[in-house]
Amino acid sequence: MKYYSSAASILAITLATSATVNAQSTTDHNEVEEIIVSSSPIQTTSTNVAQGISILTGEELDRLGSTTLGDTLDSLPGISQTAFGPSASRPIIRGLGGDRIRILIAGIGTIDASTTSVDHALALDPETAEKIEVLRGPATLLFGNNAAGGAINVFDGRIPTQLPEDGVEGQAKAEYDTNGNEFNTTGSVTFAAGDKLALHADISYLDRGDIDIPGFATSDALRAQLAAEGEEVEEEEGTVASTAQERTAGSFGASYIGETGFFGVNVSFFDNTYGLPVVEEEEEEEGGEGEEEGEEEGISIDQDQFRLDFLGEVESDFLIFEKTKFRFGYADYEHVELEGDEIGTQFSNEGWESRVEFVQKEVEGLKGAWGFQIRDRDFSAIGAEAFVPPSEQVQWGLFGLQQFEDGPLLLEAGLRFERQSIEVASTGFDRNFTGVSFSGSAIYRLENDWQVSVSGFRTERAPTVEELQSNGPHLATGVFEIGDPNLDEETAIGFELSIEKTDGPVTGGLNFFNTSYDDFIFEDFTGEIEDGLPVGVFTATNARFWGIEADFKWHAYEDGDDSFHINAGFDFVRATDTENDNPLPRIPAFSARVGGVYQSTNWDAYTTLEWTDSQNRVGNFQLPTDSFFDLTVGATFHPMGPEGPLHLYVEGKNLFDEEIRYATSFLAQTVPAPGARVRFGAKVTF
Repeated sequence: MKYYSSAASILAITLATSATVNAQSTTDHNEVEEIIVSSSPIQTTSTNVAQGISILTGEELDRLGSTTLGDTLDSLPGISQTAFGPSASRPIIRGLGGDRIRILIAGIGTIDASTTSVDHALALDPETAEKIEVLRGPATLLFGNNAAGGAINVFDGRIPTQLPEDGVEGQAKAEYDTNGNEFNTTGSVTFAAGDKLALHADISYLDRGDIDIPGFATSDALRAQLAAEGEEVEEEEGTVASTAQERTAGSFGASYIGETGFFGVNVSFFDNTYGLPVVEEEEEEEGGEGEEEGEEEGISIDQDQFRLDFLGEVESDFLIFEKTKFRFGYADYEHVELEGDEIGTQFSNEGWESRVEFVQKEVEGLKGAWGFQIRDRDFSAIGAEAFVPPSEQVQWGLFGLQQFEDGPLLLEAGLRFERQSIEVASTGFDRNFTGVSFSGSAIYRLENDWQVSVSGFRTERAPTVEELQSNGPHLATGVFEIGDPNLDEETAIGFELSIEKTDGPVTGGLNFFNTSYDDFIFEDFTGEIEDGLPVGVFTATNARFWGIEADFKWHAYEDGDDSFHINAGFDFVRATDTENDNPLPRIPAFSARVGGVYQSTNWDAYTTLEWTDSQNRVGNFQLPTDSFFDLTVGATFHPMGPEGPLHLYVEGKNLFDEEIRYATSFLAQTVPAPGARVRFGAKVTF
């Protein structure tokens, strides 16, 4: 009942103050800025999207930026993170993660092994992002069945789409974080080589030691459970071993930019080595010699990716179309899991993805686009932790999107047909899946800058090779995973209702969403032990996800270059296995936040206080997590004015030094989030 009362109280406050779910940038004149949604194939703005959407750019992105994408987006409405240590954290949207959330780089997947396991980091440096768009709720129609829960599109500007205004532009940034003695630097430059050619180059480097934490690595709940079972607990206090990281990434790109469009190419590399904060089981030697003595060697992952990208766009009339967009990406990815200096398991993922979009001419309020997308993936895992056999996967889809606007009414409808095949030679597995997904939405603009929107959808998601074919020990998550080769498509039917205020001293609204699943696939624990690990079986059930998101902004003060605004919001999701009336595992707890931003000519200051409730609705054999506060305070100094080239900043995070454990994490009971830390940085733009 605590969840319902908390949600109801904040909901009442939010309604009274005209809350907003869309965490969008705002102008200095108390209205939501009309930001172009680059993820949509048709020209549309953030206020013309019925589902929840957040867009990060400029100073807001600088403030939230972190070394992982999950941590960067964690404070947005409806977003949480997998938090598998400080180096590997993917975003979770409304309680859904893994293969249900597509992480994209300008519309194309990351082409790595991050969806295979939560300990595999994304082959992506969020610090190089120029813009991030978060689509909360199904993005299946645009990006495939793997976006059944949402999509996150990162735009890094590595392929220039226009010539720099003054012939050259770029930035350089250096940061130091007191927790783990982290040093992080990035630099990029784009310049015109003639009147039609633009060149781009960037480089980034990160180096961090083991993270500091408040108290013990093991939670009170786990220590109490182990003590009750008569087991000794090895206490690790103050620091979590095997959490250091060293990452280098860079790219070089070029674009030909003409009067009717552009075509560009980029070559990039990604080299990332980081520790895994996991505890290995002690083994007995044969012959009764007993347990081996000595220090345990750490486990780490060494990632490498080579990537080639093409991006093009041509404005030219063709039948009913006026523009053609083309995107292609190829990557050769591999990583090795090291036990000390010895290779334990080697993962490789070679793949490519392409999409073509044809944008229609607008006729009497009707506009739209049609497209084709295809992905190819050749995946293998060889070694001690090869819990998934090598596989080949091909996925292709056809999609269409239509939008009609008539006065205050905006209607949108879409349809996607998709085909996916998975072949596993070692087990003789060979199956094809066919999915059809569709959605519809309506936005109606009322008087006094209010608007209401409703959307409905039906999506189908094919199971992954991990869900179908896993069979072995997964040491990083501490689970012996078993797939089910007979799993069928997962079907979701749901709706979303929003109310929004786009102008005035208080801007905003709120979202309510509800989704029912047939054959929802999740990993359930059986209570059995195999190879010293608890057994987790991928199974299908009926499920329901519902929740509320709110975020509002009060423009309290504005006088010339000085302004002050207060923002607040909350998000809540409840997920239930309705077939057995059990909570689903690793669902984020209710959280609420309040903060303020003061901006002036030469300096800005901001603070955010977030409270996350305890999570007691947990899955089988999962322990609850406690509530916590997370305080962030920061300031930026612009010695040459807000438009000047130099920006100096300082930021403190988790300033209460709270023991933060995310209910969504496999490591919730063994590795908390980093303790109190202060980040110092300088940024130069030109």
